[in-house]
Amino acid sequence: MGLWAGVAVAAAGLGVTAWQALHRYTRVAQQWAEGHQVLTHYDDRAVVQDAAKNVRYTATAWPQLRAHVDLDDPAATLVGQLWDLTLLVSERAAARELRKKLQFAGYGCRTAPPPQPNSRTGLPALTPTLPD
Repeated sequence: MGLWAGVAVAAAGLGVTAWQALHRYTRVAQQWAEGHQVLTHYDDRAVVQDAAKNVRYTATAWPQLRAHVDLDDPAATLVGQLWDLTLLVSERAAARELRKKLQFAGYGCRTAPPPQPNSRTGLPALTPTLPD
């Protein structure tokens, strides 16, 4: 009886895991289709979350600030800028991937040593040479 109970628990766990993965995938696909950006890197999410926090703070504090500043409500402009920031930050993932590929492609290649200062002027040499 103990073996079959363990098999049943393992099957139930696999079923729940598969359901959660499918649910998460459909939710992300739906958000993407609705025009949402999905930021997978923690640094990217932190940048956008901090910016969104500042937009919410400004929008909340605007009624009190209006008495001191003769400007229209900036909420629409701030939301547009937040979206632009999100689009720019989402491009960082492609840049990270390209950097990783370039580093991998250059692995094992010789690199030039840092330029040594000229003894007469103290400035770095303009044309470093590769080591033999």
